[in-house]
Parts: sequence; C-alpha cells; structure tokens
Amino acid sequence: MKYLITFLIIQLLSFSNASADDIDTINLTPEIAFFDVNHNGNIIKIKRSPIHSENIKTKPCPPFCINPMRLAPNVETFAELELLSFLNNEVKNESGFLVDSRMMENFEKETIPGSINIPFILFNGSKSNEVLTLLGVTEENSTKDFSQAKAMCFFCDDALCDESNRAISALLDLGYPANKLKYYRGGIEAWKALNLTTITPESKTTTTQAN
Repeated sequence: MKYLITFLIIQLLSFSNASADDIDTINLTPEIAFFDVNHNGNIIKIKRSPIHSENIKTKPCPPFCINPMRLAPNVETFAELELLSFLNNEVKNESGFLVDSRMMENFEKETIPGSINIPFILFNGSKSNEVLTLLGVTEENSTKDFSQAKAMCFFCDDALCDESNRAISALLDLGYPANKLKYYRGGIEAWKALNLTTITPESKTTTTQAN
C-alpha cells in the first residue's frame, strides 16, 4: 500500500524552488521580533541571531518562524515516544501514515523509517482531491466522506519548518478530521539529535544509527 502511494505521489508532484533574501533581523514569529526579559535587574533581549554556528545565516521568518506546540484544536503534537507508538500501531496495521511533508529531493536524501513522502504543496490546489482519494476519502454528490480516512502524522525539518504546518492547515480547510491529524514538531532534526535511525529511502540503507 505504501509503495503504491509513493508511486502515485510521484506522478502528481511538480517541483518548485524558493529562495530567501539576505536579511539582518530574524523574527521569532511573523508578529514578534523579540522579547525583553528582566534577569537580575538587567533587561535581556531574547531574539534570534542572524548568524548561528559556523557563520551560517539563520533562515528568515517568515517563513521559518518558531511553530507553536499546538497547531490547531484537536491536532495532537507528538514527541519521539508518541511517534514510535504511532509507527508501531497505526502505521503497522495500515490505519495511518507517517508523512514526510518536505519536498521530494529532501526526502530522498534522508528520512525517518516507515514514512512516506507527500510534499506539502500537494494538499493545495487542483491535486488535493486526488491526494484525499489516496488517503481513503471518498466523495458522493460533492460531499466528502472522511469516515475511512487514514490517521496521519506529519513532520518536516524542525520546529522552524512550516511545511507540516501548511499541510495540516490545508487538510483542515478541506474538512479532514482534526483528530486524525498528528504533528511531530521536532521533525527529522530532533529525531537525529537523539541518535535515532534514519534511512535513505531509495537504497533503504541506514544513514544514522542509534547507539
């Protein structure tokens, strides 16, 4: 089933490239640039530095803003143990999918075992109904039936990545039940930070192995 989904997604997917302008100020969220905090009588500005380790530029906000712990009502946020349970239950019994919502070129480099790739851009526009059909949604007389829809847990790069956020928001707008949507906020970078196994999907080889 998973391989059929992957094949059909490849047929649906069209690629797009985005670039970010160089900027000097990095917001925390689209609306919040920084916070002032009183620490032992001194006002400390909590902000995101434009430059982080090894002189690499921080990604701009928007779109790379700090995501909240709760994306929407009734959408559950997962940490690693909840994600492992989801893999061992919903994914194992084929009632759910772990969805890498990044673009295909990133998925093909490295992903979490058990995941499938449905890039976030496919949940908007003309191809969204085809994707819903792949996920078990039926339609009759212009009314969508989500009773057999799969549970899905989305992840992307990290807590700054907006691709899972956009995928989940698009599905909610289409009427997908919120209680069938899960969000792994930490993404693949949090997974790797704990030395958990990742794979290269095409070769099925392990690229990061837990000790």
